[in-house]
Amino acid sequence: METGCLAANNLPSAGAFFDAKIEELRRAAPSAALQMDLTGASVFVTGGAAGIGAGVAAALCTRHRCRLTLVDLDAEAGEATAAALRLGGGEAQFVRCDVIDAGALQSALDVHWQRYGSCDVAFLNAGIEERRSFLDTPSSQEWRRVLEIDTAAVVEGTRQLVRRWRDTQTRGTLLITSSAAGLYPVPGHEVYAAAKAAVVGLTRSLAPLDAREGIRVCALCPRFVDTAMVARMNTLSPGAVERESRGTRLLTLQEVVDAALLCLCDRSNAGKCLHVAPGVSEYWTFAGEEEIGRVRSTKVARVPPSASLLAWASAPLPATQLRVEVHALSSDFRAATRVAEAPMPRPRAGHVLLQRLWTGVNASDVNFSSGRYFGSRDAAQALLPFTAGFESVGVVAALGEGVKGWAIGDVAGSFSTGGFSQYAEEPAHTLLPGVPPSPEGVALLTSGLTASIALEQAARLRATDTVLVTAAAGGTGQFAVQLAARMGCRVVATCGGADKAQLLRRLGAHRVIDHTRESVRAVLKREFPKGIDVVYESVGGDMFHTALASLAPKGRLVVVGAMSRYATNWAADQDKAGPVLQDALLWKSASCCGFFLPLHAQHFRRHLARLAAMHAAGQLVVSLDQKSFVGLEAAADAVEHLQSGQSIGKVVLQVADPLPPGWEGAPRARL
Repeated sequence: METGCLAANNLPSAGAFFDAKIEELRRAAPSAALQMDLTGASVFVTGGAAGIGAGVAAALCTRHRCRLTLVDLDAEAGEATAAALRLGGGEAQFVRCDVIDAGALQSALDVHWQRYGSCDVAFLNAGIEERRSFLDTPSSQEWRRVLEIDTAAVVEGTRQLVRRWRDTQTRGTLLITSSAAGLYPVPGHEVYAAAKAAVVGLTRSLAPLDAREGIRVCALCPRFVDTAMVARMNTLSPGAVERESRGTRLLTLQEVVDAALLCLCDRSNAGKCLHVAPGVSEYWTFAGEEEIGRVRSTKVARVPPSASLLAWASAPLPATQLRVEVHALSSDFRAATRVAEAPMPRPRAGHVLLQRLWTGVNASDVNFSSGRYFGSRDAAQALLPFTAGFESVGVVAALGEGVKGWAIGDVAGSFSTGGFSQYAEEPAHTLLPGVPPSPEGVALLTSGLTASIALEQAARLRATDTVLVTAAAGGTGQFAVQLAARMGCRVVATCGGADKAQLLRRLGAHRVIDHTRESVRAVLKREFPKGIDVVYESVGGDMFHTALASLAPKGRLVVVGAMSRYATNWAADQDKAGPVLQDALLWKSASCCGFFLPLHAQHFRRHLARLAAMHAAGQLVVSLDQKSFVGLEAAADAVEHLQSGQSIGKVVLQVADPLPPGWEGAPRARL
């Protein structure tokens, strides 16, 4: 366990931004939020005297007014930490306890229950390091103690907590501190790695408790953290931490505290292990298991809708609906479309009727209206008229026969075409749960998922990369900037205009190039002479060739769009692209690949759950364009606004008018 204590002025600062995010999500849809409200929760923390335990305790106390019991073997440090929390206005008590003593642990839990009457959250954090390889120890006492504290005490603590929750028929959340050492080998600390791997296995195996009994167990798996324990490891084995951290910096205590809060607030993470590395926190994916269905880590627990939302969704359906139809193929969206009345769809077996709330506006809307996504112009012509639009967030209004897992009033994300319509019949299995019921939720779909999946699957992003994001202040660029920056990458962002540049700096871009004031090519050549490791490119034309020329040896260029050509001739620069592309890639051993989101559907739920949790925890900003578009009659205006290049952030069309009760005053941006 950690030694030393935290003075009151050294406690992690209160996260007003985090609180604001949670509060905004609750206001948007109180009963549909997938985030746990920690306000006033009673929390039991082992290893709470210092380090991670004290840091998380301080954040819970200052940010959420939680009532805490701190448990540790170090009485002096524990009492000092509890006193510091009380000095800051919090409610905290300390209990001295050796966690490997089952009786002492039971007594500590008794003290907690007697004072607070319940335990909403438990954080089993107590642990010790392996001071040297078990192969080099003269006796077994040292490595056995690592197993006793890091594994056996966790198992016993979990057993006692679950039994109490069962006996009192209450829900509970248990967060366990494991380690990145439980996810991959750590030579020289073999027993520590084995102990933490056991905790990972325990956590994952307890996932079904959430669905059966409302008891959620999840694990925190940080890499090396700048704490006293890691300092001791470095002293005992000089160079060990540097070797095993693979050249990356130590995590700060605040990064781990933020990750712990993300774990606690994310209701969808039962059985999951949050891997925390410098600049990034993401749930660990175990190879092959999602594909073969052994672990359904993307399943999201359903939260019943509020009474007002249920009443709104259950209202009698009209006989007809409105939708934006493409009646003539053209990249001029206004000329190609019209608002038309159509019969109200009725859900067939296995389908639901979705009433749309908000629909995203995308650069590709003009590709769709011009017939570019149908294989040929003749094929598109034969389908006229068809409904325009893509992703949306809506509410289930009716169920077809045999539908399971969905109920009237549930909020869902949809990727089907025809997003510019009031209602749609959707196959139930294609709907996405866990989408925030807000305009921001729309932004997380096409825009957020494109950035998240493309950086992982196509760019193969690493923390040491320098990343160039073009059109970075747009719908998807804003997410690419933040995700790359959080991973520890150096991020270069291009945009057009001072307001966009200001936004990108706030989102974490290290260098912003406003192409209306500077030459992108000149800046890249002058300031990044070694080249760019990863390019996230959505503009096309001259910007594509500039980015291509800037690639570093073994660089990766990911094409997610070509907005500059969508409203003109797609083939305008094809003649010069071929030889330039071949030469640029050949001599640098670089690569260029396209990324088309629909081909990566198997990753949607995993990435969406991560993005939604990050957004709710204040770790991901969603910038919405400030111009309001309400009603399907405004669809052409919204598309033209996006195509003008004047938009900042995601452009969203409010389809439902009016919105459900209580949602009318939802803010337009989250900055």
